[in-house]
Amino acid sequence: MTKLMIPSVFLTAALILFAGCSGKDSAPKMQRLPASSKQITPKDLLQQAMDAQANLQEEQQQSAAAADASESKAGKTLLPEQSENADPLLKEEVDLDLTTFSANMAYSEVFNMMLDPESYVGQKIRINGENYVYQDDEGNNHYACIILDATGCCPQGLEYQMGAEKNTSDYPADAEDITLVGTFELFKYQGYDSFRLGNARFIRG
Repeated sequence: MTKLMIPSVFLTAALILFAGCSGKDSAPKMQRLPASSKQITPKDLLQQAMDAQANLQEEQQQSAAAADASESKAGKTLLPEQSENADPLLKEEVDLDLTTFSANMAYSEVFNMMLDPESYVGQKIRINGENYVYQDDEGNNHYACIILDATGCCPQGLEYQMGAEKNTSDYPADAEDITLVGTFELFKYQGYDSFRLGNARFIRG
């Protein structure tokens, strides 16, 4: 990771993780709508991600075992997203589908995006979680999709932006459950490198 990308990692953490941590004075300040009193520092974020990754191998082994057991059963059951009545967004072909990951695996994958965002540029990604609305010091609203690890205590997520023709009323409400599909992109925010899902589309629930 270059020195240029380091502020971006902590800025993204500040944007996404309940906007509770305070970094350098030059970093943009964020506040959730409504603001949360929970304080989370970059050190907490790194520790949480390390804890989640420590369980990743076990999660992968369990998933592989479950897949083997499933294949041994006669017949196949359609998943909700494969149903004929499912929303097209759930059936749309993507490069990375985090909705099929376990909680710890999805958490770890999003953390990897923070460490190596260039590797994900241009990928179409699907993610589901809780919508999170926060406001910068200029009064602009920003939006992210939040996921939790298996313990339910460690938040992680992705900022997203809908098409340029969309306005605030087109976005989901704060704390609403959503599923998103968007294209991973890098962008500059107040001089900092950051990333998000661009041209995002969502369904509720």
